[in-house]
Amino acid sequence: MNVGATRTASRKPVWKNTITLPWAPTGQVFFSPIIQIDGEYIVYVIDQAQVFYSYNITTATWTALTGPDYTCTAGGRVGFNRTLCMSPDETTIACITEGVAYTSGAEATKRIEGGLRIEFYDIVDDSWAASSQSDFTISGYPAYIRAIVWEDDDTLWAWCTEAYSTASQTNLNIFRGKCVKYIKSTDVWTPSDNLFRILGRHSSAADRYGIASVACINAAGTIVYLGGTGSENTIARDRQWSSYTIATDDYLDTAVDLSPLTDSFAYAYNKDLLAYYEAGGNCQQGCYDPAAAYYADDLFGENADRDSGYGQYFGMSKNAGLVVALISASAPEIGIFTE
Repeated sequence: MNVGATRTASRKPVWKNTITLPWAPTGQVFFSPIIQIDGEYIVYVIDQAQVFYSYNITTATWTALTGPDYTCTAGGRVGFNRTLCMSPDETTIACITEGVAYTSGAEATKRIEGGLRIEFYDIVDDSWAASSQSDFTISGYPAYIRAIVWEDDDTLWAWCTEAYSTASQTNLNIFRGKCVKYIKSTDVWTPSDNLFRILGRHSSAADRYGIASVACINAAGTIVYLGGTGSENTIARDRQWSSYTIATDDYLDTAVDLSPLTDSFAYAYNKDLLAYYEAGGNCQQGCYDPAAAYYADDLFGENADRDSGYGQYFGMSKNAGLVVALISASAPEIGIFTE
């Protein structure tokens, strides 16, 4: 793992430099991993519309950047994951875009949300380029993108779900999904043949279980992982993970629980790891390596300044020594952890 050793009791968490957003965001804000440019630490921040900024942690300054070409409908924001995913060479940021909610069908409780494209930000050129819309269906319905991960600088894997569910388990509507290969240079989508059960939804339109939030891939590039899912018979909110083995077009039969079950997967990108946080406790963030079955727990310590429940949206550096996290709905909205 590249996150360093698990924190010990002797290492004191240091949260400082609370930051106020320079705009009133539309919907949720999402972060990129923290990178270094010319020796300074930079994180990128986006909302669910078309506002996009960088924040220089070293100089404590915001910079307004060119926004993406696509946005999200108001009805599509609940399931619209816009986590900013850094390419391995750290020159390009990818995010899910053109967020929508499915509006056809007889029952609103069987509709879902997600993105129709991936958009790419060129850090040097301050410009965006969008993929084509997902050009395949799942169970005959539009495919909505829920989480993405880079395999290399030209290849991404996207976890997608059907827009409308006709499958049910008691009072839960079970949505089917696919893991899909996308090549940036050729703009080609290649969905898997097989299906898996991606998430469930209760009879309440606002109640989601297993909203796909984070993806990673193993070092060999042979298995893709999804954090925030549910299996056919166990719907556990955002507390389970699944995997897709590329060579055999095979998904796990049963999703695997985080431990303890009070933890939930988070919205933070790392190519190698699935980020999570202690949703049932002090909201400390950590990372899980599904390939090694290893938990790097409580990486950043507890943030006493956060509002209750905050901890699911953050961005971190490669060595986990630096993190920015959403800590409040009102100013200052962001906290920084440094060692």
